[in-house]
Amino acid sequence: MFRQSCIYGPNQFSIENQGWVAYFCIQAMFDKEITIYGDGKQVRDVLYIDDLIDAYWLSYKNRKN
Repeated sequence: MFRQSCIYGPNQFSIENQGWVAYFCIQAMFDKEITIYGDGKQVRDVLYIDDLIDAYWLSYKNRKN
């Protein structure tokens, strides 16, 4: 079973609450304000899409029938 969130990668649609990694990067590149909800102390793990695909593939190859 896989349970992942905060996946990022190329061509990601970016708004404040979905695709926030790309949103932060784009806002920073254009020196624009970044909207942060809550107190800003939330912690999130991020996972690059290629790494996720590698994990899926390894899991598939090593599955037990």
